[in-house]
Amino acid sequence: MVYIWSSVYKDQLHEGKEYQMLKPVITIWLLAENLFSPRITEEFHHHFQCQLRQDHRSVTMTKTLLILIGPKGVGKTYIGSLVDQHTEIAFLRVEPIWIRYYNSDRTGNPGWELVAEAIEQLFVEHDHVMIESLGVGETFDKLIEQMDGKCTIRLIRVKTALETCLERVRNRDASQHIPVSDDKVEQYNQIAEKVVHEWDLVIDNNGPASDDDILKSIQQLSHT
Repeated sequence: MVYIWSSVYKDQLHEGKEYQMLKPVITIWLLAENLFSPRITEEFHHHFQCQLRQDHRSVTMTKTLLILIGPKGVGKTYIGSLVDQHTEIAFLRVEPIWIRYYNSDRTGNPGWELVAEAIEQLFVEHDHVMIESLGVGETFDKLIEQMDGKCTIRLIRVKTALETCLERVRNRDASQHIPVSDDKVEQYNQIAEKVVHEWDLVIDNNGPASDDDILKSIQQLSHT
């Protein structure tokens, strides 16, 4: 890529010409995957928007991935199930995918790729898909990198007191979740609570937000 870019720049200048005559060169590469890591993309402009020639209307991606992010026990599964039941948004529970992956011989695709495949399968029939995540770690970064460019990604922070989260984890159906000790839950949740992203929506699940309020805010976000 650098070779071709430099060739375009070089070909402007013929023998005997002054360097001051060189003009800036912009190259646009259409790739099937992300070239740069999400950690360094702020240094590069790599998102472009097409417009219809007749009236300059933007041509945008039609699929939206909404990600509920928060500690274990914060209520992500409850909100996702609520949204799946009352809206056109399909909720994909990610933990069962990871449970199957951990119980396998792990010789196939990594877990985050299995999640990405499941999301893309749902996109065949749904324009909006929702998943849940702690929002931290290499697997989360790789999933975002995999889905970036294929859909619009919306990040939703869900907040609840960590004591409440721990109590909910203790009382929920353990067969539907990855088994984790209380100590690990507290450790993961302290990390998850400090996660900082550019949030598209924040839901306070301590009590102030009703189910109707949550559904309304999520539906508004999914159509922006």
